[in-house]
Amino acid sequence: MSEKQARIKIDMKGKMPVVASLSLSGSELIEWYTSKHAGYIKCKLHPDKLQLFIFGLFNELANYQSQFFLKGSEYLRPFRQTDLALLCGVHESTISRVVRGAQLVYMGENLPAQFLFSGCVKYEKGPDVSVRSLKSEILSIIIDNPKASDALITQILRAEGFRIVRKTVGNYREQMKIPTTYKRLADPTYVSEAIEHLAPTNWLKTLLNLFSNYEAIPRFLHCNTMPVASPCQESLPAFSHGGRG
Repeated sequence: MSEKQARIKIDMKGKMPVVASLSLSGSELIEWYTSKHAGYIKCKLHPDKLQLFIFGLFNELANYQSQFFLKGSEYLRPFRQTDLALLCGVHESTISRVVRGAQLVYMGENLPAQFLFSGCVKYEKGPDVSVRSLKSEILSIIIDNPKASDALITQILRAEGFRIVRKTVGNYREQMKIPTTYKRLADPTYVSEAIEHLAPTNWLKTLLNLFSNYEAIPRFLHCNTMPVASPCQESLPAFSHGGRG
């Protein structure tokens, strides 16, 4: 018997993404949630309360990343599971267990819920940007200049105000499966793999803007001030693992 997956359907209401439906309910939802606790935590929640919590959690996540749904990966905001835990008033481990293996369904395609979380990179001329946003800029530089070394890429990014070192640039490049300068000149197929890393769905690929002039780098910068309170805090149930409830 294959493991059940929670699929959270996201629709747009005006310009705001909202949770439209959840693929699991009742005992299936309880079974799925409990399986994420590695068998040592018993779920004492009523299925309706658990469903309400999951709706609230993913509504907060979709709301915070609304520009991502409208404009693509370059507009993904820096956001960690710890941030969502604080926002919703629960323990970080609860967020991890719910998000792990969950799939968002948007524009008819599945996207791992974990994709909406990203670390941040300091930007001296404005708000911090997400790692995924910076990765798209690294790929854009390489597409414009396939001979660009990690040192040159770092120099360009630092000149634009990003606080980043060469080793980090190299790590991000490797995560996108982009080879070193010599190898990428011999085999340009790395571009498709890097794009798949940044935009694993067709709707994200159509929004990915990699070929614009590099001077347009501020296009993905935006306010990333964390909300101080969450509407879902009123309805979140308590959890039996001892975290914040």
